[in-house]
Order: sequence, then structure tokens, then C-alpha cells
Amino acid sequence: MRGNLEALGRWGTASPGHALKTSGATYPTWSSPAPVSLPLGSYFSWKLVKGYPGGAVTWEAGENRQGLAAPAALVSAAARQVEGTWR
Repeated sequence: MRGNLEALGRWGTASPGHALKTSGATYPTWSSPAPVSLPLGSYFSWKLVKGYPGGAVTWEAGENRQGLAAPAALVSAAARQVEGTWR
């Protein structure tokens, strides 16, 4: 997962972005092993990216996904999660 903010790798291929994990029990769902800290109130853009040995990457197709880092007191836990299916 890469995006426009520092915690999401600033779109760069030199940065790993934010790695997601899966397992035999949860595949095809991938999730973050830890919360991602984003500045409250910030709008962010992100995309799913497949990484390969040697550093090659494949970006998913389509427009950037969008989100808003809202304070926990104002939104439900489900609203603080981002989800996406590979495009």
C-alpha cells in the first residue's frame, strides 16, 4: 500500500510504503499488522501495490483511493479502516 503521506511512502518506489500481511486462514484478505498513524484531519490518497523480489512493483489500475483521517471520538472503528480489492 502506498500513498501521498509519509506513513504511506509518499508514492515513491524507493520506499516500501506500508506493508500488508495475509495468511492461509485470511487470504484473499490482506491487512495491516499494526495501525498506521496519520495526521488527524488529513485527506490521504492511496493505492495497492504488488512488490516483487528485486524491487519491481505493479500498481493497481484506476484512480487513487481517497480517505480522511478522522478522530476516533467522531467515527466508528469500521469507518477508521480502509478496504480495497485489487483492481
